[in-house]
Amino acid sequence: MQQSVLYANANISMQISRSLLTRERIRALSAAENFDAIKSILAGMDYDTELPTDDEIIEAERAKTLKTAIGLSIEEPVAKCIEILDTRHEIREHLAYKNPHATSFELDTMSELELFKKLNQYTPKIKNKIIANYFAALADLTNIKTFAKHKLAAVAPTGVFVDGGIIAVGRITAAFTGDADAVKNLFSSTPYHAVNVALEKSLTERNLTILEDAISKQLDEIVSVGKDDLFKPNLVFWWFVKKQTEFIVIKTIMVNKRLKMSPVQLREQLRGMYERFN
Repeated sequence: MQQSVLYANANISMQISRSLLTRERIRALSAAENFDAIKSILAGMDYDTELPTDDEIIEAERAKTLKTAIGLSIEEPVAKCIEILDTRHEIREHLAYKNPHATSFELDTMSELELFKKLNQYTPKIKNKIIANYFAALADLTNIKTFAKHKLAAVAPTGVFVDGGIIAVGRITAAFTGDADAVKNLFSSTPYHAVNVALEKSLTERNLTILEDAISKQLDEIVSVGKDDLFKPNLVFWWFVKKQTEFIVIKTIMVNKRLKMSPVQLREQLRGMYERFN
């Protein structure tokens, strides 16, 4: 399964400029007058546009991305984590089937707990520091988002925080009933200071999107470290993470065009995502 670092990175580097979503391509997709124009752009990015539905086009590219990322992963634990991350939606659908009366709020929490239960079997074994830092931050920032959601809903956070981060779960739970200083102290000795500002603003303005955008930016910054160095083994993982955002953007544009929504509505839906591409 695993290839050499140089081979894996060279393989992905050849694909990035040709097929990865860029700001220019986002603008072109957003401005497309019809679906033939959208399909033409996607075909240039190696998407299989001969498939009959939007979902099938995206899912085929998702499956191809997963296969490539696993095949080129330098570490077995990283390959396993990539595979688990790709099942995020399946986990939620399975839990929704088992818990038909659960609210979306409850399903989000259950899905995150299940996802990290699986990830944490492999994340402690990851040797690559950048990728290990990414998963630790993913756990921490998932907990911060859960913290904010429960604060805004005024629901006590019992058994809702995931393991795997550098901020102790007990510390987050204790801060829930504390004052503003207790919340600020969550971020002491962590690299998440920008997220701290966004959390305060989200809670004050009761707008979770502010926090979500800050979290996405923080995770992007972590996984982007050293991505331009062919001799560092995190380029494949960076590409996999970038592709996941790409799928969301393309799906959003497709739905917008199908429903004939306004350009203003599309810009609002893509807010915070556009800046994540070069």
